[in-house]
Amino acid sequence: MARSVRDQMVDSAVILLAKHGLDGTSFTEVLTASGAPRGSIYHHFPGGKDELIAAAIEVAGARAVALLSSSPRPDHGTFRRAGAQPVVTPIVPWSLAPWPVQPEPGTGTGTDIG
Repeated sequence: MARSVRDQMVDSAVILLAKHGLDGTSFTEVLTASGAPRGSIYHHFPGGKDELIAAAIEVAGARAVALLSSSPRPDHGTFRRAGAQPVVTPIVPWSLAPWPVQPEPGTGTGTDIG
């Protein structure tokens, strides 16, 4: 089933916000990435960029909750008995975007953390 234009715009906003932040993401970039026609902006988001950002945050938050809910919980007692500290892996913003998304090299996200 094809995704709606609104969903495509929100997914594109999630990706662009993760990569470039709020100030680095424009409606024009969202339209280009989603392939949506220019008239779609205020049709789907009459509140403008704030409404689009709110929708993107809601979607990214739901993905984060689903990701965390699906992860097995580690037995920290086993780590402590062995004398080690539990390792916590941070969730990087690009992991919340629809796949496939690759982190930009040298951004300090993903596997390039040094």
